[in-house]
Amino acid sequence: MSTLLAYPKFKATDSNGKPVSSGKLYSYEPGSSTAKSTYTTSALSTANANPTILNTSGEATIWLSGKYKFVLKDANDVEIWSLDNVEGMEQATGVEQTLTYGATIATDVNDGNVCFITVTNSTDFTISNPTNTTNGRTLTYIIYNNSGGDAGDITWGNNFIYNDKYKGPPANGMYRVVTWIVRQAKLYLVSDEIDL
Repeated sequence: MSTLLAYPKFKATDSNGKPVSSGKLYSYEPGSSTAKSTYTTSALSTANANPTILNTSGEATIWLSGKYKFVLKDANDVEIWSLDNVEGMEQATGVEQTLTYGATIATDVNDGNVCFITVTNSTDFTISNPTNTTNGRTLTYIIYNNSGGDAGDITWGNNFIYNDKYKGPPANGMYRVVTWIVRQAKLYLVSDEIDL
């Protein structure tokens, strides 16, 4: 079965939340330095280059087959992180959970890897550190704005590696989809998309 490394694309960011422009993602068999292919489509018929060269936004479409070890380097081959035993996210079959909108929103990762939040007003809110995190797991927040005004600012818990206030989605049925990957109890930003 094929799985997607992130939803909707893999996106690499540095410790300041900035895209790793022209970064290099090396893929290996778990626990080794033996190269393992990633793929351009879910059919797993065309391999990506190894390393996969990210675009200027730090993005690439990466499909997986099983578990991997990944090493991310910048354009100058300086290592940013290494992560072992990574599995992708199954398309349309991830376990979903609906989170209750409020001043503070808690996430239990055991309950699912795709979290839906419906925003009903413009009040700022906090998404606290998730419980039961596992290295290599991806966690996607789909934030839907059901109100007539823009959503308030999001503050992520201190285990989310993002250093700034974060805007919620714009008014009237817009979405913000944010995916993180877990590494040593910290969550690193993988992709961030707004559905306009």
